[in-house]
Amino acid sequence: MTSALPSDSELDATFERLFSVMQSEQFLTSTGIGNEVSLFVQPYQIEVQDAVEKRIKALHSRLSSKGLGVLSINLLELVAEFTSRDDRLKRLLEKEPTFTRDKMLSTMARWTDAKDHLIPAMKSKFDSEDWEITLVYGCGAVFPFLRTHTILEGLQSGMDKRPVVFFFPGEYQHREAAGSDLRLFGKLSHKGYYRAFNLDHYHL
Repeated sequence: MTSALPSDSELDATFERLFSVMQSEQFLTSTGIGNEVSLFVQPYQIEVQDAVEKRIKALHSRLSSKGLGVLSINLLELVAEFTSRDDRLKRLLEKEPTFTRDKMLSTMARWTDAKDHLIPAMKSKFDSEDWEITLVYGCGAVFPFLRTHTILEGLQSGMDKRPVVFFFPGEYQHREAAGSDLRLFGKLSHKGYYRAFNLDHYHL
């Protein structure tokens, strides 16, 4: 049995809470998380994707209006950015009619590999932008050639204390003893140990 979709008022309440949390000194300085990296996950139901993306953009604007440096990363746009170099993406799209689905996916997976390509592209943006908070979205749009768990795993090293928030279309359970479980779209599970905090359970 699936849970009811959140109403507009419930989504507004969630993002109002995020706005309060993200401008707090506790969140901005990563106080209270020990030596863990400042990675956070905000899960939501894929059925309200459009409404969530609209609110992410509004959240970015509201935080910026408070004088905070906010970096927003749309994963699909980032992939398009670095695969467009040297016309690689253009050439791939030209060949698409002759490729099988598996060939297309394996090529995209190789070109966007989290360790070799996506993480360096993200860290390049971290280094070039004056930011205090990063909002990452589009996790569902880059599936299946990119998986959120590989991105989180890749970001666990070399991060500083500035918070990075992933908006994840699915479910996220984090248990210190039992590890973590990301369930994309609420169905596709991948268990591991992600040093990321679930913002649904974050308290000021």
